[in-house]
Amino acid sequence: MSKSKPTGQGDQLDPRKQMILRAVVFEYVTGAEPVGSELLTQKYELGVRSATVRNELAEMSDLGYLDQPHTSAGRIPSDLGYRYFVDHMIVYRDLGPHAKRQVQTITRDGELLQTLLTETTSLLSRLTRLMSAATTITNQHLRAKSAMLTALGPDRALVVLVLSNGHVENKLVECPEGMTLAHIGRANNELMGLINEKSLTELVSLSSATHHSSDPAYDRLMHNVLHVIQSICRDLTKGKIIVEGEEYLFGQPEFMRDPAPLQQLLQHIEDRGTASLATSKKDEHGLDVKIGKENNLQVWKQFAVIRHPFFVGDQEMGNLTIVGPTRLDYESNIPLLTYAAQAVSDTLTKIFGPGK
Repeated sequence: MSKSKPTGQGDQLDPRKQMILRAVVFEYVTGAEPVGSELLTQKYELGVRSATVRNELAEMSDLGYLDQPHTSAGRIPSDLGYRYFVDHMIVYRDLGPHAKRQVQTITRDGELLQTLLTETTSLLSRLTRLMSAATTITNQHLRAKSAMLTALGPDRALVVLVLSNGHVENKLVECPEGMTLAHIGRANNELMGLINEKSLTELVSLSSATHHSSDPAYDRLMHNVLHVIQSICRDLTKGKIIVEGEEYLFGQPEFMRDPAPLQQLLQHIEDRGTASLATSKKDEHGLDVKIGKENNLQVWKQFAVIRHPFFVGDQEMGNLTIVGPTRLDYESNIPLLTYAAQAVSDTLTKIFGPGK
């Protein structure tokens, strides 16, 4: 069954504006061209004249839900408009039996994780005509028991990280000019609160850029120490990344006109690996949808990213991801990704689950 997300309290769009926004989203997703009032009144039963639609489009632009690329052009959905659509208006489309059979065949026959994820991402790209990716994570449930900093001289120190499984990691860190043993002691006291019992994935996300005190040498030391701890944890949790369908994005009108943003994104993924597709905030179903400027890094701000985790039993093992322009078809792609992630989870649990 298709289902629509209910409209929440305090929404800014009345029913007519919602109808117009849905029509603009549909037309722009389909045609990748700005949408004008004449087209909307001809194709949709909005119950008002073109001049009224034109006024509504202007008002929705003022509210931030639509953008106008050129003064003489029609409107396109803004990132805020897409977010409103996804949160309040989306009607998930049922997967056709053919797509379901393809997903079931790929996931049912997969025996090795690498093969399973490669074939699944390849299928997702063919079905969506977008780029898809799979990332795996390892050691994500390990926790840090303690971290200690030991001075080795005026310009070097050793970071020692003890993990919950008894494993010990150590790495050299550069010390700033002016560092004293008092700084080392102060850093160890702070590390006790910052590091103790945090998971490796939490430590990967630990910010080293927001540490400020009245002592520049100490701030620089902590910045270097946290950066080293992040590096250790990133290496320990580094899984694999599989990317398929880059050619489909190069064929999208936005990137045919200007391929530079896509080229920069692909370089970023190649450089950062699994960290480039790390999730941040998920909904109660595990879904993470980031649209345009909602993405933290500049390199992602012209893209929409849909992620869904897959599991072995109740242990998260990685994510499937669909990447496209912000005008991608959310109503079709979200349920497809959700179905594929569940199918992968079912297969992995049968092969690697408890008792296997």
